Amino acid sequence: MGRLGGREHRRAPAPGPPPGRALGGNGSRLDPSGIKENEDPALVLQDWTAVRSTMWNYVGIVRTRERLERAQAETMDLGKRISRFYRETRLTRNILELFQGILSAQIIASAALRNPHSVGCHYLKNSA
Repeated sequence: MGRLGGREHRRAPAPGPPPGRALGGNGSRLDPSGIKENEDPALVLQDWTAVRSTMWNYVGIVRTRERLERAQAETMDLGKRISRFYRETRLTRNILELFQGILSAQIIASAALRNPHSVGCHYLKNSA
């Protein structure tokens, strides 16, 4: 008998979408083997620049509800566009990091939008 008293240890499924789910939310999955070589460094750099600019301009230190709503919309749109573009591309570290960066930006913008209080150095301009 093992540490679990002879019972087989089973893990519960992780919450959230299955691994590989596209950011676009349309139910398609990313194909890790890919059929295209779409990883153009200039395009990946431009996508990262869009994420950084959105976060800096709308989710920076001084926040307003309007800016946070704009950031949420921008990151969702960017996630959908990038998901469509890279769907058939062979997955690389750079592309996975880009997807994770966009997902992180979406989570941060959504969490900031739900939080009605100024916290730490992040000042919510129109908070009561």
